[in-house]
Amino acid sequence: MWVIADGRVRRFRCHTGHAFGLESLLSSQSTQIEQALWAAIKGLEQRSQMLINLAHESRFGLRAARYQEEASRLLTHAQTLREVLLNSFEEPR
Repeated sequence: MWVIADGRVRRFRCHTGHAFGLESLLSSQSTQIEQALWAAIKGLEQRSQMLINLAHESRFGLRAARYQEEASRLLTHAQTLREVLLNSFEEPR
């Protein structure tokens, strides 16, 4: 990003040529970050569910325990991200 001083107004321009005022840049970045984090939560939860399914298919043994352990770890990460988002942004509808 480059800062463009236009009198007393500062604008920002990205490498592709898009120009933003300070407020619109902050809003756009906030939206993009929020969307990326919700996508990360969804990905963690989906991967966790796949691992749980694999654990059930393995039924017993070390492999099933590892799948279940990894699934639990991923759900913990997803819940942590969800709490951060809910305290910082509104959940999408």
